[in-house]
This record gives sequence, C-alpha cells and structure tokens, in this order.
Amino acid sequence: MNDTVNQPTNFANAGTAAKIKLGVLSTVAIVIGYVILAGMNMAFVIYWFINGNGSSNVLATGIAAVLFTSVCALFGGYITALIARRTEVRHTVILAVIMGTVIIFSLIANVAVEPQWYKVIYLLTMVPATIAGGRLRLIQKTR
Repeated sequence: MNDTVNQPTNFANAGTAAKIKLGVLSTVAIVIGYVILAGMNMAFVIYWFINGNGSSNVLATGIAAVLFTSVCALFGGYITALIARRTEVRHTVILAVIMGTVIIFSLIANVAVEPQWYKVIYLLTMVPATIAGGRLRLIQKTR
C-alpha cells in the first residue's frame, strides 16, 4: 500500500492526525533552522570575538560578519523550507521573526560578548537572507 497517495499537502484539507503531523513537522523545521542560525552565529562570535581572532579593523570584521551571516542565514532558511515541505516562505518568515526578536532583545539587554554593531549587522542581513533561503528552496522545488 502506498502511503503517499492520500497524504494531504494542505493543512486546511488535513484530518486531525495529519494536522498534528504537519504541525510537528513545521515546529521541527523552524527549530532546526533556529539551531543552524544560532549555532553558526555562536561559532562565529566565539572564533572572532572571544578567541581574539578577529581583525582590529572594524571594516574587515564587518565585511566578514555580513558575508558569514548571509551565508548562514541563507542555509538556515533553505533547510527550514526543505524540512517544512510546504508553505516554505511562511516557515522562513516565522524563523526570521523569531531570530529578529531574539536579536532585538539582545540589543536591548546588551549582555552578549559581541559588540552592538555586530548585532545590528546580524539583524539586517539575517532576516532577508533567511527568507531568501526559503524562496530559493521554493524555486528549486517548482522546477
């Protein structure tokens, strides 16, 4: 028996068990995307700011931060959309909102080791790059 024949792809058309399964899949997709983004950001912060490997040149550090953050966010958004398998961009927008909220709280609290300017760069590059990762997956899926 083929289980994929009658699987709903739309939440509105799904039965109760399928809605639970789709909800769990959505949650897992967003959590994994968050772990990817937060984990890669933490690795960058540890390497660049805590271990002192960063350049004393703020411009060079800023450029490295923008590039690294953009790649990580694109990857995190893509993986989130890949796992979600439906409404890809919606899932990545939710992820971007969660990450943006965390960054804003971090900016306000000012308790992290990285400088405030890095958090601003992270916020400004992470949100659009995360959503772009979801769109990239959607484009790839429709081809």
